Amino acid sequence: MFNDGTTNNGATPNDQLLANSLTDSFFAFEPGFTGGVRVAAGRNLAAAGGDFAAFAAGPGGGPRVIVATDANNDFRLSDNLPAAESFFALEKTFTGGLFVAFGDVGSPSTNPELIVSADAGGGPRVVIFSDTNLNGRFADDAPVSSFFAFDPSYTGGVRLAYTRLSSANVGQSGELVTAPGTSTITLPVEVFKSTTNTGEVQAGDPPLSGFFPFGINYHFGYFVAFGGNGTSP
Repeated sequence: MFNDGTTNNGATPNDQLLANSLTDSFFAFEPGFTGGVRVAAGRNLAAAGGDFAAFAAGPGGGPRVIVATDANNDFRLSDNLPAAESFFALEKTFTGGLFVAFGDVGSPSTNPELIVSADAGGGPRVVIFSDTNLNGRFADDAPVSSFFAFDPSYTGGVRLAYTRLSSANVGQSGELVTAPGTSTITLPVEVFKSTTNTGEVQAGDPPLSGFFPFGINYHFGYFVAFGGNGTSP
């Protein structure tokens, strides 16, 4: 982990160089696991606050997700891992890896959500967990949504990003972007949004839009992210 605003662990603060700002390093899973780690972070996701980091195993690992928070505000997570939430987001037998994202895809400024999707080898399932009681835990209740982003027969994996195409001040939910992995068929990047602008996307909700960033003949998969310039998404 890097943070340019602290001297922790010998970091050089405020020099605009993250390379001089290593504050923490740790194994999210067993040191012998070599399938990689997917990471997502969220800040101030709900009215009651809430800063989270999620770690999910890549291919070869079980569908385990670890959610940690810097409970003591020391710019480190390694000392908070013993108390971190750990759960299986999909069936324990699935070993294709997961992708994770955080966002407020339900009614804005109420409960933060953790969004999980299956990588290659599983169906194109997206599962949304919500911290409905704002206790910092996402899996102490059943998922609030589970749906297929693409045709259920597709097994190339689903990549995720959370967006805020609409303003949080107008009482609307955020958006969820899904993208296909490598496949023998061409699939679009899709944007999902709750049909009522409140609550999470549910099975049967059609995508708000879909498009082919590199044309209809490209089928090698996409990774997606979202950002803005401060005034526009």
